[in-house]
Order: sequence, then C-alpha cells, then structure tokens
Amino acid sequence: MGQKVTIMTIAKAAGVSHTTVSRALNDSPLVQDATKQRIKEIAASLGYHPNINAKALVERKSYIVGAYFTDLDNGTTPAFMFNAINQARQSIPTEYSVAVNSFANIKPTVPSLAAPRCDGALVISQASSDDPYIQKLSQSGLPIVVVNRKANLPGVFNVVSDDQKGISTAVDFAISQGHRHFGLINGKSGFDSSKKRRLGTINSLQRQGLSLLSGCDQPGQYTFGSGYMAMKRILEAPVLPTCVVAANDVMAIGAMRACADAGLNVPGQISFIGYDDTAAANYCLPRLTTVHKPTREMIQVGMQWLIQEIGQHQLAHSRRKVIAPRLVVRDSVVKLN
Repeated sequence: MGQKVTIMTIAKAAGVSHTTVSRALNDSPLVQDATKQRIKEIAASLGYHPNINAKALVERKSYIVGAYFTDLDNGTTPAFMFNAINQARQSIPTEYSVAVNSFANIKPTVPSLAAPRCDGALVISQASSDDPYIQKLSQSGLPIVVVNRKANLPGVFNVVSDDQKGISTAVDFAISQGHRHFGLINGKSGFDSSKKRRLGTINSLQRQGLSLLSGCDQPGQYTFGSGYMAMKRILEAPVLPTCVVAANDVMAIGAMRACADAGLNVPGQISFIGYDDTAAANYCLPRLTTVHKPTREMIQVGMQWLIQEIGQHQLAHSRRKVIAPRLVVRDSVVKLN
C-alpha cells in the first residue's frame, strides 16, 4: 500500500511551503494563478484527496447541503423525489454530500431545522405551508434556494416552472384535436402544483367556451391508486369525457388502467394527458402525452446558486428564474373527426 499523499508531500514536490499549497488548493487570492495551477496539477498527479473532515474543521463548514421536501410520505412521488435528489447530488462539488429531510417530519417547536448542521438548504417546495419553515431557515442566516414553487420571501432565491402555462398548452393541444368533453383528476390538496394545474385546465377550457363535465372534476393524491379510483368515479358520470387531464403522469397511468378494467379503449374512447414526463410515461400503453416538467434544470440551477451563496459570491442575477415546461406529444390523445 502506497504512502498517503499529504499537503507536505505536495509542498516537497512543488518546492514551496505547505502554507502555499494549502492556499492554492483552496483558491486563495494570495497565490498567483500560475502557481495555483502548477500545485493543483502536482496534487492530481500524486493522487491527492483532501481530508474533508479536517477541511470542514478548519473552514468551519460541514460540506453538507440540506435538501428539504414538503412531505416525503404523502404527495411526493418516488420518481420526483429520486430525480430531484439524484440531480442535486450531480450538481454539487464532489466534496459535498446531500442530507434529505421533509418539513412534514419536523415539529414547529424545533429550535433549529439545520440538523445535521449544513452549509445551505435547497428547498424543493410543494406548498405554501413550507413558508414558516423557510423563513426560519432564512432567519438563521443559512443560504437558501427554493425550487419548484414560487416563493415570495425576502432574501430567498427562487427557481420555478410555470405549471399553469404547461397544462394550458396540453389542454389547448387536445382541443385542437377536436376534444370538447373534458375531465380532470387533480393533485394533492394544498400543493401549489395542484392549484396551478387545475387553474390552467379550467382557463384553457373557458377560452373556448368549454367547462369540465359534471361529475368529472375529481381529486387525487398524486398516486397510481388515487388516479385509478378517481377514474372509476368519472366513469359513473352521466356523460363521459373524451379526454381526461391528470395532474401528473402517475395518476394518468392509474386512470388508464381503470379504463382498461372497465373494457374501454384508450385512446380510442377516452384520451389522456399527464404531467411531469416521468420515465413511465414513455413506456406505458399507450405512451402518454404529457408536459415535461424541467425538474433537472430547476435543481441544477438552484444548486449552482446555492453553492455560490455558500461561497459568499454575490449573485448578480435576479432572485427568481422561471424555466418553461414543454408539451410532449405521444400516443394517448386521439384526433377526433
């Protein structure tokens, strides 16, 4: 087994002091760029790996980023959570790790939310009920970026997607295909996405003088089972829709299964629109027409901003960035004559 490479090893190879090596590896302005580059190249050639625990102790950092969700047990689909966490890990420097928690698991009386102690918090927010917790994190002086939901909170950076516009684009497409009879399976009550996607659906219909059919405006919980049960209730309505809009792909797939169990052809008799563009949307039968939610892009931008904040770099851009969703047309919406 080879000898462990330390800062002293690099200093000896570079012919400089260990202080200069330490400063160079930490991008100190006290070391010239050419010297920094040479020291970093020597460190890489020797296979040097920094001791994060020692570095954290010296710099008074934990090298942990907290990722907070609204609720991991109810309303957050496994696919969304996996994609968000995976992208968060891919978007931070290698020396950082991600600690996942949810506000639903934290009591309001807890004096500090930053446990384990973290250097910053990426909040993947789904409901306005998160705001008191976000404010508490902000008041502690912790760098924070909120993604996924518009958050009008002082001093908090925000990366969002326009869910209302996204679903409107999808409904407009269905109308252009000749659909006039619509149903809706909405998401979890209290979630901002549920409100926006319902409003976008209704507004698009109203612009064409249309409305949701009686008995066809049903609640869901963003789960397969809730989509299935909501569709069973829609199938009991006096007039069946030719197109059902589901507030996410998971409920749309559950609803399509309910139609299959009832002996109905999809999309021949009932067409479906989902939201999120999960992997399952491209592999279910029929392949689901849906709205691509830019989760990867939101998390990537949010984490980049957070790391800049942690490094105390002044962010020159505005405090909010809106990333547009886009329609993905597949096979689940039939063109009517």
